[in-house]
Amino acid sequence: MHAAKMATSSSLPELPPNYQKALELIDEAHRQDPRPSAVESVPFELDYAQKMTRWLAVRCPTAPPVLQLACRAQHFRRWEIPRNTYPMTRPGYLTWRAKLKSQAAAQVAELISSSPGIQPELAREDVDRVAALIRKENLSADEETQVLEDVACLVFLDDQFDAFESKDEIDEDKIIGILRKTWAKMSEPGRALALKMDHSERAQSLIGKALAGTGIRRGKPSYKDADRPRLHFRRQPTSNVMPPPKLHPVEVSRHDRLDDLWLVIDGHVYDFSAFVREHPGGIAVILQCAGKDATDVYSEVHGPNLVRSTLPPDCHKGVLAPGAVLAKPRQHSFQQQQQQQQQQRQKPQETMAGARRALESLPSKPPLDTLISAHDFEQVASASLSPKAWAFVSSAATDLHTKARNASVYSLIGLRPRVLVDVAAVSTSTTMLGHPMRSPIFCPPTAMARLVHPDGEKELARACRSAGVPQCVSVSASFPLDEILAAQAAHQPATPYDVPVFFQLYVDKDRANSERLLRSAQAQGVKALFLTVDAPIPGKREADERVRSDESLGSPISGARAVNDAKGGALGRIMGSYIDASVNWSDIAWLRRTVPGLPIVLKGVQTWMDAERAVEAGVEAIVLSNHGGRSLDTSPATVTVLLELQKNCPHVFDRLEVYVDGGVSRGTDIFKALCLGAKAVGVGRGLLYGLNYGAEGVERYIEILRDELETTMKMCGVTSLDQVHPGFLNTLAVDHLIPGRRHNPNTPWRRDRHSR
Repeated sequence: MHAAKMATSSSLPELPPNYQKALELIDEAHRQDPRPSAVESVPFELDYAQKMTRWLAVRCPTAPPVLQLACRAQHFRRWEIPRNTYPMTRPGYLTWRAKLKSQAAAQVAELISSSPGIQPELAREDVDRVAALIRKENLSADEETQVLEDVACLVFLDDQFDAFESKDEIDEDKIIGILRKTWAKMSEPGRALALKMDHSERAQSLIGKALAGTGIRRGKPSYKDADRPRLHFRRQPTSNVMPPPKLHPVEVSRHDRLDDLWLVIDGHVYDFSAFVREHPGGIAVILQCAGKDATDVYSEVHGPNLVRSTLPPDCHKGVLAPGAVLAKPRQHSFQQQQQQQQQQRQKPQETMAGARRALESLPSKPPLDTLISAHDFEQVASASLSPKAWAFVSSAATDLHTKARNASVYSLIGLRPRVLVDVAAVSTSTTMLGHPMRSPIFCPPTAMARLVHPDGEKELARACRSAGVPQCVSVSASFPLDEILAAQAAHQPATPYDVPVFFQLYVDKDRANSERLLRSAQAQGVKALFLTVDAPIPGKREADERVRSDESLGSPISGARAVNDAKGGALGRIMGSYIDASVNWSDIAWLRRTVPGLPIVLKGVQTWMDAERAVEAGVEAIVLSNHGGRSLDTSPATVTVLLELQKNCPHVFDRLEVYVDGGVSRGTDIFKALCLGAKAVGVGRGLLYGLNYGAEGVERYIEILRDELETTMKMCGVTSLDQVHPGFLNTLAVDHLIPGRRHNPNTPWRRDRHSR
């Protein structure tokens, strides 16, 4: 039975005039398709779009306007990206499909949101919803997206399959495989409709073979309108989905090439062929695991569910046969030697000689209650973290001048205590963006926390909830955002604090990816967006570079051997390959449109000129940061940027909130930053050193800083943080280092050239 016949008794709700106009504009674009269809004078894509609508009327007669538009625009301007513009391989096909969806979604959203003929304008949330449906986001849980997938499958089976299977050059096994994949994509109502179709005898035979063993009878019950499946807003049962095939290790091990690459993770077999070149950690680490059990390598860095949320469902090839054992990647002596040498080179210079001598006499990881300062945590981490983790966390750019100055400049600023003040009771509480917090400390975005602790950012979330400080989750976190938020919500300490969670972003070169992330984060309840602006490209972190690639690796395709180039093999550099270096001030408006109502914080401001520019741009806050000295060496210590703002544009502190990070290791450092106008301070490396002991270690680290801050406040005659001001400080030792507004005659600041 064909779509036109099946749809005769079904119709869709009438669209409002503005949505009808949007549909007409979509059809006008379809009419530009130069390819003909089987229907005379009807272009191919218009014919396809009309079939999609007819099947939508059958599958979901009550489809809302956004679903009708998304269905009509399913193949929007597809002819502009022919299949042969991408490699004729499985990875090439997947890349082509992903490009089609992202481009169609972007073009349709632009068309229906900017056309003056659509009056009144479509609601922004409806435009975004149409784009999300075209991209088929959240397919496993979103019922409307599943309806759209069902309709596409039904059009294929009803209108295209007979012609497809009649081609002699396509073998039967391949057709059966396509049918099984199509069936797996469909929901129960979609399958029920598919079983009512009429096909050629050969097509029916192939369908029967494809469904053999699945428990599905290939009958042809009569279609009755009363029996038509309806859209129910709950996940459809999957009892008829074929169980994943059980794969023998020999079969898995054959897929060990760059263009045909399978991995086993926790007993499940995944096809990484299309993803390997996009992996933020680089190709080498995945290629090393090709055709092997990668569970240990994967689990060192990633959470258990990340692979399922990253790869499309059809990349899950099956499960390893029960009792089967698959080879694991070898640890090569060359790499181990490099890591051991790196560990020895990177022991930190302890600022307190007494603390060093005391800790050197203790085991590599002494009891937590013996650690009494931030420096203790760093010393223990240097001895007990894995070489890879220590190199990644502790490293900074080139000669480490900025990293060192971040800390040392605080020591040059003196305190000016006031006496005879009643300080029997003091409070360290404050707010960030209106959210209460127990201490003026927050956990800034830190990537790959799983390198330090198996629960990574989830453990940080638990600790922050216990300590009453906000957490900013990195876009490069080891776990999906929803798992981190769930860990925080589920954690119930003796005194739980309702603290916010923020989200940090590096803008992706494919802006659609960033838009999806941001909308998802906002929907999940994050309270602000931190946009990192001090790292358009990754800095050169030599300690991280020295943990080099394994030179025993080679490419199965070209036969070339892996070498360590002049840059080295830094995890930090490789992970930043997707970052869009073209981000500029005008993109703040794009962020506002993407996540309306979400406060925007610029993380990485390093001059008073950019602080003023941030005020002009209307952001809610800035973080004075140099990426912990990890981006550009000899950039200014962050506390000196606070002094720049006080000297050149003090009005900034009244227009937005100012935070600072980098070099904070004592309560006195926090007090000095607050006196200079900071609302809160971020402590990144330090909390990762605390994470070496799990959530309890992070809580103790924060409590040590809070206790030191309380002590400093009492010693200076301060009982609450609204009493602090620059008068408590003596900055004469660093004032001469602070640039002013007056131009330097030797190196004039030219706004047109330097401040954009």
